[in-house]
Amino acid sequence: MKLIYNGKTKDVFELEDGNYLLKFKDDVTGENGVFDPGANQVGLTMEGSGKAALQLT
Repeated sequence: MKLIYNGKTKDVFELEDGNYLLKFKDDVTGENGVFDPGANQVGLTMEGSGKAALQLT
């Protein structure tokens, strides 16, 4: 498994069979501990947000 992309809210891995694995994180964007979906930095961690993002894809 090879890391292709390491982002604020997800990582993308290339698998040996040519498929890709998306790993959604529980990190969300915001500032000073306040959630802001338009922010450019991770502001806090919200348990379950990675699972919710996966359900949207």
